[in-house]
Amino acid sequence: LKDKPTEDDFKGYAESIKEIFSDGFDWSDISDIMKLSLRFVSSNFTITGTEKKAAVIKIIDYFIDKTDVPYLPDFFVDPIFKAIANRFVDIVIPDTIETIIPPQKITGSFNETLVDNFINELKNDFADGFQWHDIGDVTSQSIKFVHQFVDASLDEKKQTAKDIVDKIIDNTDIPLIPDEFADPILKSIANGFIDNIIDAVDAIAII
Repeated sequence: LKDKPTEDDFKGYAESIKEIFSDGFDWSDISDIMKLSLRFVSSNFTITGTEKKAAVIKIIDYFIDKTDVPYLPDFFVDPIFKAIANRFVDIVIPDTIETIIPPQKITGSFNETLVDNFINELKNDFADGFQWHDIGDVTSQSIKFVHQFVDASLDEKKQTAKDIVDKIIDNTDIPLIPDEFADPILKSIANGFIDNIIDAVDAIAII
């Protein structure tokens, strides 16, 4: 293993990822791209968790610079996309397991009242305004919430987390971009991370 990755390493792997998605890139793919980037830096370099986060973000940044994302012009969306990626890397490489798996547990499956109360709490957290990068925090909190329900199935956890995120997005306004553009993009990004992270937790293999 090499000690530290270089800028050439980041650029080279970003090119490799671009080839993987040569048939087209969608917003939901950012989760898989981040997972691939983490696998690359973990397999080839001896670095800390914090350094892995920085390395993954570097690769994502280079990938975004080299790739046309759907629907919106690059000069406008690239900074937004990078801001979102910076928040989501904390889900993919959590500082502690409690970031996505809470110590408290709730028996039984999902309770509608508890879910609604949680959604209202999240709404209150963003009462002063919702920014693009906040979708990472909403997704992280939703994943953490559903993991409290120990008797819920994998599919139930995924769908409930997605429903929570969808309701938050539907009830908030994103600056600069109309909801008809912003909402599907944010939901697509969040759904990709929800599927990957909950699958990883279920397999006892936190990414």
